[in-house]
Amino acid sequence: MTVFISYRHVDPDQGLADELYRSLVARGHEVFIDTRLSIGTEWAKEIQQAIGRARFFVVLLSAESIRSDMLRQEVALAHERRRDGALRILPVRMDFTGDLGYDLASYLNPIQYALWRAGDPFAPVIEELGRAIESSAALSHKGVGEADAQALLHEATDGRGAPLPAVDPRLIAESGSESGAMGLDSPFYVRRKADEDLENRIKSPRGVTATVRGARQMGKSSLLARAHAAALGQGQAVAYIDFQLIDRDKLRDLDSLLRYLAARLARALKTARRPEDYWDPMLGAKDSLTEFVEDVVLNPAAAGQVSLLFDEADRVFDQSAYCEDFFGTLRAWTNRRATHATPWAKLNLVIAHSTEPGLWIRDLNQSPFNVGYRFALRDLSPAQVHDLNGRYGGVLGDPEVEELYELIGGQPFLVRQAFYTLRTQGGSWRELAGQAIAMDGPFGDHLRRLSWGLSRQPGLRQTLLEILRDGTCGDERDFQRLHAAGLVTGPSRTEARMRCSLYTRYVEKGL
Repeated sequence: MTVFISYRHVDPDQGLADELYRSLVARGHEVFIDTRLSIGTEWAKEIQQAIGRARFFVVLLSAESIRSDMLRQEVALAHERRRDGALRILPVRMDFTGDLGYDLASYLNPIQYALWRAGDPFAPVIEELGRAIESSAALSHKGVGEADAQALLHEATDGRGAPLPAVDPRLIAESGSESGAMGLDSPFYVRRKADEDLENRIKSPRGVTATVRGARQMGKSSLLARAHAAALGQGQAVAYIDFQLIDRDKLRDLDSLLRYLAARLARALKTARRPEDYWDPMLGAKDSLTEFVEDVVLNPAAAGQVSLLFDEADRVFDQSAYCEDFFGTLRAWTNRRATHATPWAKLNLVIAHSTEPGLWIRDLNQSPFNVGYRFALRDLSPAQVHDLNGRYGGVLGDPEVEELYELIGGQPFLVRQAFYTLRTQGGSWRELAGQAIAMDGPFGDHLRRLSWGLSRQPGLRQTLLEILRDGTCGDERDFQRLHAAGLVTGPSRTEARMRCSLYTRYVEKGL
């Protein structure tokens, strides 16, 4: 039986992973662990192939590993295989019973897990996993209460200044509740002008359409989550839908996607009437969803506005068979504010995306991307990075902050990761900079995730090398994809450049 062990290279996770590997090999199992792999594209391919072969996926979940970009990618891939019935996921919580974060929770919360407590030997957990692998035994623990779990997630991450690779919108939406979730005044969140502007727009008495564009980890989800909280503060009904979490089978055609969205809206807003009551094959999916939204989601008899927040909507851009129909439906909802003010004037529609929609939509007049309010998110400025350094206790002197900015620019996640590492692990700026592209360095997990993405699209790797060599990109779509991934910047493909010197050094080393 093939077992894949997913973990982060930190203690005690590393210790359990090593002992589990030795134990399972001694019992005759084929086990994959990445200890001997070097960083690079071939490494990323081997990870994917190993998960593809595995029948069991053991994932070690700790306060540190839940922040791992790479572990999240591995879990997402394992989830797809689990849905197909090809793999069993066996989570192990490493002295952490808090919530797993928005994306990990959606994959792992329904699954029983094993628990290791600090100070305990590893042997009982290893034996429990062995029984689960060899005799299909169930693991011993079920999930914890949602409110308590979210409080623990906050304590393990933002409470310590530890950045999550992707924002957990529940933490912000629940601010002020007894869960102890991160408030809007988190000392580690740098507010930008877009925060205030979007919050004010969504509080307007008449519905608005807004689009938010920014590269990965630029703060789109944080901005939407704060808009979510602002809408709740106004007494609005709110639904947040992350398109990254939509399973592939729900994206196979327009009907599947719109049925899924109707079901998610019904659940999020706790509607009494069901989408099935409105689905009419003669009318088609677009009209069926629109009628459900008009009669149920916007409920003319109910007071108050309704905010629909769609994150990572780029996921639909690649669906050429129905992309324009989907976004045309959202544009039609926007237009209905003028033609059917009751109830459509109640609707706030916010759409976050990373790439240029004009590459996928021939007529932007039939989309929501050229109406309403548009927000473009930029890197943190040098002044904002200096300010954030102060919030982490001034771990760097002013000249060193400037050197940090030269290395990673104003990428919000990397900036926070650098300050968090220095504050919690000590060491000097020179040591951190010297380990910047090392596999076990402060940004190693982030860089591994980039290798993963590029290995799945080999053409983009060649385009990245072209940009590094020539400062130009021959294909607009490739430029947009790399820009959306946060790897490159520049006003156009003919003036493309690497996002920061960290990425330049990493690519020059050979990815």
